[in-house]
Amino acid sequence: MDKVELSGVATVYGRNSIEYSKAGGSNRQRKPSTSPVPVVVEASPTQPTPTAIIPEATNGRVKN
Repeated sequence: MDKVELSGVATVYGRNSIEYSKAGGSNRQRKPSTSPVPVVVEASPTQPTPTAIIPEATNGRVKN
């Protein structure tokens, strides 16, 4: 696209627009879109906490 066409796109949409970028212009000033941060819900203290069961060391021997 030549400079005149790019200038026309900048006039209609602005230099900080997606359309200007698609037409071949650079828009370094555009900030990335921010998405809402998901809410983290903590577990209530009344819920049981899972625990790991660690087997006893047998040193390779089978327990009777």
